[in-house]
Amino acid sequence: MSDKEPSGGDGKAASADNSASLDAVVSEEEKQLATSAATDFHAGKYSACLETLDKLHALRPTDPKVAHNRAVARYYASLMSMEEFGRELVENSPQLSDSLDDIDQCIPFFNHAVALFHAQQYRRALAVLDRLFQFIEPMDETVARKMCFLHIELCLCLKQPEKALATVAYLENLVFKAESPTADADACRLQLYKTRCLIMMRSVKASKREIKNLVSSSAGSSSQTVFLRSQLEFLRGNYRKAVKVLATVQASDARTVAMYHNNLGCVHFCTGKPHLGSYNFAKALNTYVESSSKLDGRLYFDLLYNLGLQNLYCGKYTSAFDCLVEAVRMQPTNSRLWLRIAECCVNRHKSDNSTDFQLKDRKRYMVSGTAGAGPHRKIILAPSISTSKRTPTVGSAAIPVPTLEFAALCLRNVLQMLPEAPQGAEERNSALALAAYVALCLDDPLMALRHAEDLLAQPKVTGTHSFLAHQYAAEALLLLDRVGDAIEHLNPDLIKDLSYSFSEPDETKGKDDKTSEENGKAYRKPWYPASPSMAKVVSLYNLAVAYTLRGGLGKATETLRLVSVPKGPDPEIPVQALMLAIYVQLQQGHADLAKNIIKQHLPQYK
Repeated sequence: MSDKEPSGGDGKAASADNSASLDAVVSEEEKQLATSAATDFHAGKYSACLETLDKLHALRPTDPKVAHNRAVARYYASLMSMEEFGRELVENSPQLSDSLDDIDQCIPFFNHAVALFHAQQYRRALAVLDRLFQFIEPMDETVARKMCFLHIELCLCLKQPEKALATVAYLENLVFKAESPTADADACRLQLYKTRCLIMMRSVKASKREIKNLVSSSAGSSSQTVFLRSQLEFLRGNYRKAVKVLATVQASDARTVAMYHNNLGCVHFCTGKPHLGSYNFAKALNTYVESSSKLDGRLYFDLLYNLGLQNLYCGKYTSAFDCLVEAVRMQPTNSRLWLRIAECCVNRHKSDNSTDFQLKDRKRYMVSGTAGAGPHRKIILAPSISTSKRTPTVGSAAIPVPTLEFAALCLRNVLQMLPEAPQGAEERNSALALAAYVALCLDDPLMALRHAEDLLAQPKVTGTHSFLAHQYAAEALLLLDRVGDAIEHLNPDLIKDLSYSFSEPDETKGKDDKTSEENGKAYRKPWYPASPSMAKVVSLYNLAVAYTLRGGLGKATETLRLVSVPKGPDPEIPVQALMLAIYVQLQQGHADLAKNIIKQHLPQYK
């Protein structure tokens, strides 16, 4: 959920207040020009300031401070884009590429960080600020305060709340010790940042305490405080209360309206109402697009991502693909975003396999018709009952269209970007499982086997991913004519559970973790096989296929008997198992037994 409003102060370029301190030899005329330029700048007369600096630049063409101040004045006077300002800073400040060893270089470095921040190059901007922190003690207090606020914002953008909280603690000492006219406003702003950090860290108790302090402060009625209160209830799983708190927000501008609908969409998403969530995300995006004021570009791509993800859960795979492909232009190194794009492609190919377990509906497709009449009537079996049809892509796989070829490219990006560290384990496992499936669909068993074996070799694997890895590895090995190796992967005793998350000791699970897990089940898409017993049925069927390919028709028959153990008129077994049973009986010369299977499940052919 979003909890931010436009930030002031930390995202603005700073002027070099030491304009008058140029080089050792400074003429009286140059001093007067520098003083006049500084006066005009602080008075908001940017055009006059720029004219004065042009004169000063003519007298001192090689002075980097004059060149830097001209770039700042031109930015304010001409309202050039932040990208142009950043380029001019680099051109006029060659010391930006050198080591930072002088406090006089801090202003150009800080403004360079501001330009990088507005260009959404957060990691580069944070690296610049980290270098600046060595000079924070002797630095001008106003610049130091701006630098700390920007540092906090960057850490939050990069999901580093612990680092941001350390800067908040430092800045609190700086603000409360100083007697500044903006001290109260800065203290209130720090409290908002502290609350955002604690919520991002999922520290519910500490967040609740800070929000109580916020409500009793001057910022208690601000929209950002309302969003933070709502986000706390969202984090606790109190979705109804989160909606009630959201309803109290004063939507006075387009950004607030967009954030309101975005957060409402997040609540609907987690309560299992994907279509209602999609409606709110679309409304938030339309509010942004139709706004006459120029809003933060990050918000547009965040809304696009949320809408794309919600459309993915709604089954609108092409629409979701279009949204996410546009969003990835701003976040090309976001591995999870590439994974979602691949999921759009795969779901468009085949959204689920529930139809394979709908035996009552699918078994009528086993027989295509009959020939003859009376004792000479023959039953004509269907050549195939598969509903999956794939048309090979014409052209380059790099063209962004929702195909399996493009999915393979996206998954390659994911696996390249993800670190080997444990914190990316769940995402890596999901990518490996999906990559193995895509490789099988693209008739690339070697690559499928490689991904499946990589998945099984991971230090932590969920029950679901372990099951899929064994099945995909077995299928790839069968395609490679390595039947013996495939049979080892199809042992039903390997299936212990079909968990979606890593198992943790009970004592490490808190109340909030359980609440989050329970709420997560509300919007999880149904998946087949849905239970370990059904998964064992699938594994037994695949094992029967392996025995059949090796010529072990007797073992295949025994294995298929285990598949048909579930009782009832319509047991949840794959319809392919019936076709295989008929084939095995015919191969063994048991035509009567094959007919009995057909008559048992299709009485109209008795």
